[in-house]
Parts: sequence; structure tokens; C-alpha cells
Amino acid sequence: MPRTPNTHGGGALTNANGLHFEQTTDLDDALIRKGYSISKIGEVYGNGIHIGFSKRKKDFRRFLQANGVNLSVNSDALEPDDAFINVRNQTVYIIEKKFQSVSGSVDEKLQTCLYKKTWLSL
Repeated sequence: MPRTPNTHGGGALTNANGLHFEQTTDLDDALIRKGYSISKIGEVYGNGIHIGFSKRKKDFRRFLQANGVNLSVNSDALEPDDAFINVRNQTVYIIEKKFQSVSGSVDEKLQTCLYKKTWLSL
């Protein structure tokens, strides 16, 4: 059966649009807009109380290694777009930024994310 050409975008523009979205959105900015403060090393404070850490890409992996997490159990690079480590409830929130203006593969990725989780213990 012949392949139907993509008429909804994607291809070369997918990376350009997605990259622009990733570069123009920031977890730290969102937290600051909500009233949190963030130190130069990514410590997040709410009402003067340390509640966690904001990390991105390679900084997240370095944070895990520095805190004794055994990364050899997972072959993935573990470089999320952003991550929030809440030390008060001991939860890591992984943020993967996706931009999409029509239905497609990002919809699938979001729907199946629960099956793709990696469990880490801090």
C-alpha cells in the first residue's frame, strides 16, 4: 500500500517549531510567576521554605548522581527538558515539552506516558 504524504506539517518544521517552543518556555519562569523564588543553583523556595530543586537536561542527571542514584539500572540518557524535585513530598516531576498544532505523535506520547515511566528512588 503506498504511503500517504503528510499534509499537516511535521518533518523539517517539527524540530524547528518544537525547538522554538522548548527554548521559549522555562520551568523557572513559571515558578517565579507563581510566587516561588529560585537560587542560582536551582533551589526552589516557597514563602522562604526550601521545597525542592529545579533542574534541566544534564543538570538533572548530575543532581541524581550527586545524590547517590544508581543510573546504571536505566540505559536512557535521563535528560528531561525540565525536572522539579520536591524534597517535601519526595517526588520527582519530569517535564517534557511538546509543541503540536494538530493531532499526531505527541498525542500518542502523552497518552502512553504512564507506560513509559522510569522509577527512580532518591
